[in-house]
Amino acid sequence: MGKKKPRPRRSFTPEFKAEIVELCGRGDRSVGQVAKDFDLTAFFASTQCVALRQG
Repeated sequence: MGKKKPRPRRSFTPEFKAEIVELCGRGDRSVGQVAKDFDLTAFFASTQCVALRQG
């Protein structure tokens, strides 16, 4: 069994990050569910929520 190739590093616009924060803040989905919906890691989604809320 060969190893999976790592995914190329992605960059996200500030607008996309703000959308993730908005979706997490609504409360109808968990951070993990928002991350899964956008093919992100839960760590990325949660750090964006914290970073953008703090300004």
